[in-house]
Amino acid sequence: MKELAIFRGLHENTNAHIIPLLVEGEPKDAFPEAIRFKPVSYVLEDGTVTKGIEEIEPLAADIRAGDLAAKLKKLKKTEYFRIAAPILGGAL
Repeated sequence: MKELAIFRGLHENTNAHIIPLLVEGEPKDAFPEAIRFKPVSYVLEDGTVTKGIEEIEPLAADIRAGDLAAKLKKLKKTEYFRIAAPILGGAL
């Protein structure tokens, strides 16, 4: 969590440059809260602004599979693009 906090601090406290890799489990169990939630602001009917958090499912490369060979095949075949797109600015 320290590494995540430092990285977020260097990038305007956002997850924009974090590319998670889902190896096993479900996102809600595998990813820390710092990646699964984002701060939001709400404007109420009376015009006041209140802050809260919203749960999100991060865009992650999903290589969940039965064995290492299957995970690597998934990574090479499709999930590589999920990792490469944000790095390349979405220009694939």
